[in-house]
Amino acid sequence: MASKKSTKNAPTFRERLARMSPQKRRRFLMKCGGAAVLVLISAGALATYDKRQRTLHDLTVIGAGSPAVVQIHDPSCTVCRSLKSRTSKALEQFDDVNFRLADLTTEEGSKLARQYRAEKITLLLFDGSGDHLQTVQGLRTVEDLSQLFKLQFVE
Repeated sequence: MASKKSTKNAPTFRERLARMSPQKRRRFLMKCGGAAVLVLISAGALATYDKRQRTLHDLTVIGAGSPAVVQIHDPSCTVCRSLKSRTSKALEQFDDVNFRLADLTTEEGSKLARQYRAEKITLLLFDGSGDHLQTVQGLRTVEDLSQLFKLQFVE
Protein backbone atom coordinates (compact mmCIF):
# COMPACT_ATOMS: atom_id res chain seq x y z
CA MET A 1 0.00 0.00 0.00
CA ALA A 2 1.35 3.42 -0.94
CA SER A 3 1.90 5.77 1.93
CA LYS A 4 0.79 9.40 1.81
CA LYS A 5 3.36 12.09 2.37
CA SER A 6 2.88 13.83 5.65
CA THR A 7 2.09 17.53 5.31
CA LYS A 8 2.24 18.24 9.04
CA ASN A 9 5.78 19.52 8.92
CA ALA A 10 5.65 21.15 5.50
CA PRO A 11 5.93 24.96 5.66
CA THR A 12 2.87 26.96 4.70
CA PHE A 13 2.86 29.31 1.74
CA ARG A 14 3.11 32.29 4.06
CA GLU A 15 6.13 30.75 5.86
CA ARG A 16 7.90 30.00 2.57
CA LEU A 17 7.23 33.55 1.39
CA ALA A 18 8.64 34.97 4.65
CA ARG A 19 11.84 32.90 4.23
CA MET A 20 12.54 34.35 0.77
CA SER A 21 15.01 37.14 0.36
CA PRO A 22 13.38 40.55 -0.13
CA GLN A 23 14.42 40.65 -3.82
CA LYS A 24 13.08 37.14 -4.53
CA ARG A 25 9.84 37.92 -2.67
CA ARG A 26 9.35 41.17 -4.61
CA ARG A 27 10.04 39.42 -7.94
CA PHE A 28 7.63 36.60 -7.03
CA LEU A 29 4.88 39.02 -6.00
CA MET A 30 5.34 41.09 -9.16
CA LYS A 31 5.00 37.95 -11.28
CA CYS A 32 1.84 37.00 -9.38
CA GLY A 33 0.45 40.50 -9.88
CA GLY A 34 1.24 40.39 -13.60
CA ALA A 35 -0.44 37.02 -13.93
CA ALA A 36 -3.53 38.34 -12.12
CA VAL A 37 -3.70 41.32 -14.49
CA LEU A 38 -3.47 39.00 -17.52
CA VAL A 39 -6.26 36.82 -16.14
CA LEU A 40 -8.49 39.86 -15.59
CA ILE A 41 -7.81 41.25 -19.06
CA SER A 42 -8.54 37.86 -20.63
CA ALA A 43 -11.77 37.49 -18.67
CA GLY A 44 -12.89 40.96 -19.75
CA ALA A 45 -12.07 40.25 -23.39
CA LEU A 46 -13.99 36.97 -23.28
CA ALA A 47 -17.01 38.63 -21.69
CA THR A 48 -17.00 41.36 -24.35
CA TYR A 49 -16.67 38.80 -27.16
CA ASP A 50 -19.50 36.71 -25.70
CA LYS A 51 -21.80 39.72 -25.44
CA ARG A 52 -20.98 40.77 -29.02
CA GLN A 53 -21.72 37.26 -30.28
CA ARG A 54 -25.04 37.07 -28.44
CA THR A 55 -26.05 40.46 -29.88
CA LEU A 56 -25.00 39.47 -33.39
CA HIS A 57 -27.20 36.35 -33.25
CA ASP A 58 -30.23 38.03 -31.63
CA LEU A 59 -32.96 37.87 -34.28
CA THR A 60 -35.59 39.54 -32.10
CA VAL A 61 -34.64 42.90 -33.66
CA ILE A 62 -36.59 41.95 -36.79
CA GLY A 63 -39.72 44.09 -36.64
CA ALA A 64 -38.62 45.99 -33.53
CA GLY A 65 -38.72 49.42 -35.19
CA SER A 66 -35.43 49.60 -37.10
CA PRO A 67 -34.55 48.03 -40.44
CA ALA A 68 -32.52 44.84 -40.29
CA VAL A 69 -30.18 42.92 -42.55
CA VAL A 70 -29.99 39.25 -41.61
CA GLN A 71 -27.34 37.01 -43.11
CA ILE A 72 -28.07 33.31 -43.42
CA HIS A 73 -24.74 32.11 -42.10
CA ASP A 74 -22.78 28.90 -41.69
CA PRO A 75 -19.76 29.53 -39.41
CA SER A 76 -17.69 26.87 -41.20
CA CYS A 77 -18.22 28.48 -44.63
CA THR A 78 -15.39 30.78 -45.77
CA VAL A 79 -17.60 32.57 -48.30
CA CYS A 80 -20.13 33.22 -45.50
CA ARG A 81 -17.38 34.80 -43.40
CA SER A 82 -16.39 37.00 -46.36
CA LEU A 83 -20.01 38.09 -46.84
CA LYS A 84 -20.28 38.87 -43.12
CA SER A 85 -17.18 41.07 -43.27
CA ARG A 86 -18.30 42.90 -46.41
CA THR A 87 -21.84 43.41 -45.11
CA SER A 88 -20.55 44.79 -41.81
CA LYS A 89 -18.30 47.21 -43.68
CA ALA A 90 -21.11 48.32 -46.01
CA LEU A 91 -23.46 48.90 -43.07
CA GLU A 92 -21.01 51.15 -41.19
CA GLN A 93 -22.65 54.20 -42.78
CA PHE A 94 -26.18 53.12 -41.74
CA ASP A 95 -26.43 53.67 -37.97
CA ASP A 96 -30.11 52.76 -37.73
CA VAL A 97 -29.87 49.40 -39.58
CA ASN A 98 -29.32 46.29 -37.46
CA PHE A 99 -27.07 43.53 -38.77
CA ARG A 100 -27.68 40.01 -37.50
CA LEU A 101 -26.63 36.46 -38.33
CA ALA A 102 -29.08 33.60 -38.66
CA ASP A 103 -26.65 30.81 -37.77
CA LEU A 104 -27.61 27.62 -39.61
CA THR A 105 -26.13 25.53 -36.81
CA THR A 106 -28.82 26.81 -34.41
CA GLU A 107 -32.53 26.01 -34.36
CA GLU A 108 -33.51 29.69 -34.53
CA GLY A 109 -31.24 30.37 -37.53
CA SER A 110 -32.34 27.25 -39.39
CA LYS A 111 -35.99 28.10 -38.77
CA LEU A 112 -35.59 31.60 -40.26
CA ALA A 113 -33.74 30.18 -43.28
CA ARG A 114 -36.54 27.65 -43.89
CA GLN A 115 -39.21 30.32 -43.44
CA TYR A 116 -37.70 32.44 -46.23
CA ARG A 117 -36.38 29.48 -48.26
CA ALA A 118 -32.89 30.94 -48.00
CA GLU A 119 -29.60 29.12 -48.11
CA LYS A 120 -26.20 30.19 -46.83
CA ILE A 121 -24.53 33.20 -48.46
CA THR A 122 -27.87 35.03 -48.46
CA LEU A 123 -28.97 38.36 -47.01
CA LEU A 124 -32.56 39.03 -45.99
CA LEU A 125 -33.55 42.69 -45.79
CA PHE A 126 -36.39 43.76 -43.48
CA ASP A 127 -38.01 47.11 -42.81
CA GLY A 128 -38.62 48.43 -39.30
CA SER A 129 -41.95 46.65 -38.98
CA GLY A 130 -40.45 43.29 -39.93
CA ASP A 131 -41.74 43.12 -43.50
CA HIS A 132 -39.39 41.23 -45.81
CA LEU A 133 -38.14 43.67 -48.45
CA GLN A 134 -35.62 41.71 -50.46
CA THR A 135 -33.47 38.58 -50.62
CA VAL A 136 -29.90 38.98 -51.88
CA GLN A 137 -27.99 35.84 -52.78
CA GLY A 138 -24.27 35.41 -53.32
CA LEU A 139 -21.11 37.25 -52.42
CA ARG A 140 -21.20 40.94 -53.36
CA THR A 141 -18.63 43.71 -53.14
CA VAL A 142 -18.79 46.27 -50.35
CA GLU A 143 -19.67 48.93 -52.94
CA ASP A 144 -22.56 46.86 -54.35
CA LEU A 145 -23.90 46.20 -50.87
CA SER A 146 -23.62 49.88 -49.90
CA GLN A 147 -25.58 50.88 -53.01
CA LEU A 148 -28.20 48.21 -52.35
CA PHE A 149 -28.65 49.30 -48.73
CA LYS A 150 -28.87 52.95 -49.79
CA LEU A 151 -31.70 52.10 -52.22
CA GLN A 152 -33.58 50.05 -49.62
CA PHE A 153 -33.08 52.04 -46.46
CA VAL A 154 -32.48 55.67 -47.48
CA GLU A 155 -34.53 56.50 -50.56
